[in-house]
Amino acid sequence: MKILVIVKRFPFKTCNGLNEYQDGIRIVEELKRQGHEIVIGFFDQSAEQIRILYLEFKPDFVFQTGGINRGFDIIKCLKSLGAKIVIWHPDAYWLNQKNSKHLFLEAFDIIDLFITTMKGHIEIAKPYTDKVVWSPHFFDHTYYKSDNILAKADDVIFVGNKTPCSLQREEYLKEIVKKGYRTIIVGWGFSSLGSVINYDGKFIADCYKKSKIGLNMISGGELNYNLQFSVRMYQVMGCGCFLLTEYIPGIEELFILKKHLDVFHTKEEMLEKIDYYLKHEDAREKIALKGQKEIFDKYTIDKSVGRYLSIIKKKLKL
Repeated sequence: MKILVIVKRFPFKTCNGLNEYQDGIRIVEELKRQGHEIVIGFFDQSAEQIRILYLEFKPDFVFQTGGINRGFDIIKCLKSLGAKIVIWHPDAYWLNQKNSKHLFLEAFDIIDLFITTMKGHIEIAKPYTDKVVWSPHFFDHTYYKSDNILAKADDVIFVGNKTPCSLQREEYLKEIVKKGYRTIIVGWGFSSLGSVINYDGKFIADCYKKSKIGLNMISGGELNYNLQFSVRMYQVMGCGCFLLTEYIPGIEELFILKKHLDVFHTKEEMLEKIDYYLKHEDAREKIALKGQKEIFDKYTIDKSVGRYLSIIKKKLKL
């Protein structure tokens, strides 16, 4: 198929000028591997520039990755040309946020299909639209890979950013560092804890390989949905690291607790389980191995993108 993919630009670029680590570019690369003809547009281009791309390329559909808060000039323009438009949304923010609701409602009027990676979004959207479908996120085993054989030298790793809706992350990470655990933090907002910013796939894979516990914390408060899975969870398990995640409603639908991963509900329970799993290597590594197998069996990028395309073909009658 011919697909026009619209993606975000991020400030950290790789040698080819694109942000290889970001989800949109990973999907683009997988679509190419599957034999599809792809043209890329960016949110910071004008609607007129994207309109020219569309008319010259004549895609079967437009696939926008995220960007619901970037305005609607582009998709409005494309819709006026008769384009079939799909938005893929991997983020937590949704209709129940006052500052976002009007954006989603406007998008629903324009687009043909909305794919979310968080199942709880569907129930909230039901009063407004039937265009929202759920399909899980992915692990890109072609990007997050390393042939290095590394000893488990670090205790805990967290890859993620400090955001207004996830301020507890800093509190929890401070407690982990205070306990004296050897901790790697990759992401924005944690410079006081010695964090680094490096999203190169091999670097991240090596960090997970040499860490005993990969930590996941979700956004709290009003951003708390059924199956609110971050891509981080797939990356931790896919890279062969043991995943300890804050409990997520519905997690048992996809994974078996204490077989593929383990969970915590409070800061105190998190610290207790970090201590337990650092002292029980066999149990930890057994779970890590089974978690990695589950990811490779069901959630590698080729399988997930294949599911997205199957949904799109069926819903758009392509």
